[in-house]
Amino acid sequence: MRRRNRITLSKRQPSVRRSLNPKELKEIAPSGNPGLWPVRVGKNQEVEISLPGDLSFSRNFEHTVRFLARLRDMGKSRRTKCRIRFETARQVGPAATLALASEIDRWRIHQGIRFRVLDYESWDPNVARLFNEKGLFQLVEARRAPRKTDYSRVTGQRFVKFVRGISVEGELARELRLALQEVSHVLINHSRLYAGLVEAMTNVVHHAYRTDLGDSTPENVRCWWMSGSYDNETHLLSIFFYDHGLGIPATLPRKYTTEKIQGILEMLGLPDDEGGRIEAAMEIGRTRTDSPGRGRGLSQIRDVISLHGNGRLRILSGKGEYLYDANGHTTRRTHAIGISGTLVHWDLVLKSELDGKIK
Repeated sequence: MRRRNRITLSKRQPSVRRSLNPKELKEIAPSGNPGLWPVRVGKNQEVEISLPGDLSFSRNFEHTVRFLARLRDMGKSRRTKCRIRFETARQVGPAATLALASEIDRWRIHQGIRFRVLDYESWDPNVARLFNEKGLFQLVEARRAPRKTDYSRVTGQRFVKFVRGISVEGELARELRLALQEVSHVLINHSRLYAGLVEAMTNVVHHAYRTDLGDSTPENVRCWWMSGSYDNETHLLSIFFYDHGLGIPATLPRKYTTEKIQGILEMLGLPDDEGGRIEAAMEIGRTRTDSPGRGRGLSQIRDVISLHGNGRLRILSGKGEYLYDANGHTTRRTHAIGISGTLVHWDLVLKSELDGKIK
């Protein structure tokens, strides 16, 4: 029988948060890392965690990553009741919302729980609209989910609902493209985009969750998640793909020989850190010829940006970050802390209907 009311998406007025002592931290966060994100223990040992004021990988990277890491730890615990408080968020980025939705969905699947939504009207209107239109409540099968909300005063982006998968599902990639076409009113018929999404799924299935490398993700949540958005004012089309695997830097040595990796790093003058390894993976995918049709997904998406003449590819994987723009410029860095898995974020400006008709 499924347990209910395990987690409440609570929207009560903010209360003072406190850091937990080591004993409490050990109980709530199995990883034992007290530096992740503050939580509060209320009456009857109910644990509360509040979203940061700005949940965004671009604007608030460190706080967003620490919050998601603590949420992941809480999802491993078998406490009686927990609350995730959304009313503290005033801004949210589309990529970070996919990561958050995936963590809550993982929690639901792994522990067989049901979510309940309270006082939804107290959320920031833009935050509420984003999560509602992206289908958070449908994804996690929430109880008491809001049915209809007036967003007449809210403008800006339109969103494509979250999608979850566990295998290589080309039909879902096609459905995402059609959904993006519907919200943008632009014809999107791009074989490279389709191939890139399918390859991202393939990499998750074959490489992201590697038990031989120490991955302990339960089998029933070895999933990927994707979504998209379109900004009516800037004409920016965005696609997001996320998994909870070990990440590109960790799995790269299992896909290619040390000699090949070091050769690419030396050829490009890259450091052997996590940012450098992501860029090396991009170059190996572009140049490899030993397995036709495999390992080229990310570079194909990069080629779409180059051919279109604008846009950007961003990859976050572990502590590494890789950026590529339409002018061929690359930027990489290695953060002090990292995400759990890999996020692929692709942006493309569609200035007119003709811009979408790239084959």
